[in-house]
Amino acid sequence: MGKVSSQTLPVLSISEEERDRMYQLMEADYLGMDQCTFEKDLREKDCVMILRDVESGRIVGFSTLMVIDLPVQGTIVRAVFSGDSIVQSEFRRTLGLAVELGTYLRRVAESHPSDLVVWLLTSKGCRTYGILPLLFRDFYPRWDAPTPPLYTQMMDAFGAYKYPGEYDPVGHRVRHRGSAQRLRPGVADVTDQRLRDPHVQFFTKANPGHMKGDDLVCVADAREDNWHPHFRRILGG
Repeated sequence: MGKVSSQTLPVLSISEEERDRMYQLMEADYLGMDQCTFEKDLREKDCVMILRDVESGRIVGFSTLMVIDLPVQGTIVRAVFSGDSIVQSEFRRTLGLAVELGTYLRRVAESHPSDLVVWLLTSKGCRTYGILPLLFRDFYPRWDAPTPPLYTQMMDAFGAYKYPGEYDPVGHRVRHRGSAQRLRPGVADVTDQRLRDPHVQFFTKANPGHMKGDDLVCVADAREDNWHPHFRRILGG
């Protein structure tokens, strides 16, 4: 595993060469990708977290971010949504993107001290879903606790906003029309070893269509008192 650097940049500052490299990373792990859809998704985001190999300067991972204001229970919830995300396999144990995400969440929370700030992501694979218990104490949906009504309403508000006509409020899943982007076989397969993890067991039951590209909508309170102790240590909290 080589050394990496990380930074968060406005999407508008990303060069054409960098966008092409980001697309290459996505296409390496996903079937059903096309560059027009990728570019459209990127343009709607506010920022992108970039992970680079220090030696070559080459992009080896990224995650896009946007803040969505969701009306829930008569108030506004500030939802930080992570869109397209990928890290090259040999760099997946690095912490650069976690540092960038924590810094970004802190900044949003500090900008809206009286509001509920949450992190939202859609998960096609058990590896992505497995990020939640590494970063947060409480998150939903999960295997060992029912989803509180407030979080259900946040998921439904997000689904209606971002994926109208594709979001299923019964299972909190996004069932994409047409040829959905889906993980290539071998990238994040649910093996017997992985199924020993109760989080993986839950994910496969909650999102039975994940191999077809279905997404499970997930949400966590993004404020620091809900961060996992390990996540807090990474950020020096």
